[in-house]
Amino acid sequence: MNVDDPKFEELKNASRARTVTYGVKREADYRGINVEINQDNIQFDLVYKGQIYHIKSNLVGEFNVYNLLASLAACHETGSDLLKLIELSKSIPQIAGRMEQIEEGQGYHVIVDFAHTPDGMEKMMEFGRSITANGRKLISVFGSAGKRDKAKRKVFGQLADQYCDVIYLTEDDPRDEDPKEIADEIRKGIHEASVSFIPERYEAIRQAIESARDGDTVLILGKGDEPYMYSATGRTPWMGDNKAAIECIHRTMKEH
Repeated sequence: MNVDDPKFEELKNASRARTVTYGVKREADYRGINVEINQDNIQFDLVYKGQIYHIKSNLVGEFNVYNLLASLAACHETGSDLLKLIELSKSIPQIAGRMEQIEEGQGYHVIVDFAHTPDGMEKMMEFGRSITANGRKLISVFGSAGKRDKAKRKVFGQLADQYCDVIYLTEDDPRDEDPKEIADEIRKGIHEASVSFIPERYEAIRQAIESARDGDTVLILGKGDEPYMYSATGRTPWMGDNKAAIECIHRTMKEH
């Protein structure tokens, strides 16, 4: 269990099982200290039973420090060798569409993620901001699903307004709702950032990537590698945000 979680005590008291803890901010059975969040890796020292083990992983983002601590604790507690786990942590295969960094030789960052909740969006935008140099732009492409929780739409706008410089709103499984009406609800939370509505998702991704300059970061959020889109006519094929991003990067590089 994560000792840094505000609900930790409540959850612990609700369980009859032996509790093993992990965390960063408080003492824990598996604690990460001296945490470094870099553009292409995370590093920290794992403190376990008075011993310190240095961890370096190709995972990125603060939330993956917690994910890795949880995984190390769970695997070690169930019998795996800790030193072997630390070695395996160095290079963890990337999952398509999940925090997927698209590297096609461009001079700007492009990251695709499935994030479609306020918490997920904020974690991605925090990370995007952290790897974007001062004076460079954080650009986001996203929408919100139709026939789903409408209250989060304004929250998406507020989060994007807080972290992003440029926002491209677009379709994201609109079902039988009008994508423009969904975008208008997201816009209610946006007051500072530059915002455009581009109904067709591929075109929104293309324009975002075309607008990026060296050192900028483009976040494409909501669908990851999903190969379909739910619209008024039902389920239709979609190439996936990762494939769309790669194609648009290549197009842009050819044109320039």
